[in-house]
Amino acid sequence: MKEEYREVKVLGAACYTDTYICSSDDHIYMMSLFGRSGTVKAICAMIIAGNTVDIFSDGKRCKVKRSYMNYRIYTCNYGGLCHKIIMVEALFAGEDGAMIIAKDDKERIFNFIDSRVSTPLKTEWADWLIKQDIINHEPLCSFNGAGKMGEEYCMFHSPNSEATDEVILIGIKDGDIK
Repeated sequence: MKEEYREVKVLGAACYTDTYICSSDDHIYMMSLFGRSGTVKAICAMIIAGNTVDIFSDGKRCKVKRSYMNYRIYTCNYGGLCHKIIMVEALFAGEDGAMIIAKDDKERIFNFIDSRVSTPLKTEWADWLIKQDIINHEPLCSFNGAGKMGEEYCMFHSPNSEATDEVILIGIKDGDIK
């Protein structure tokens, strides 16, 4: 049976999450919270204030905490219920030299590389470029309501433009890319 949501608790207050993405050292980059309005608002405020929160799944507890980066908060109220999404928006927009991308989204990975290097890139080079491992990335812990838990997302860091240019020139010279 797939797990559609998990319980989030802090200081006796509880709500639910159906999606979150965290760093390997448990900093929250994105979290969807829902439940009773006052509780969701309180837990969100506690996260922003720097409190560690517990996420429970099948009796197991995972502790997560505030990221050092600025959050953007989206809120939607439904009567006595509330849904909030807190996220480090800069990491989903590719600002500050890093971007969170699903690890199998080759098009977004290619576009991120292309936006960071001086050499004009061809889209047909995407698979080759990704295989060259020119871009540093770190796996992230994630959960979504489709019941998936794991490292579906990665934090990609800007490639070194000069080193990337050199790899591309060697690829063209060796006939690996045209």
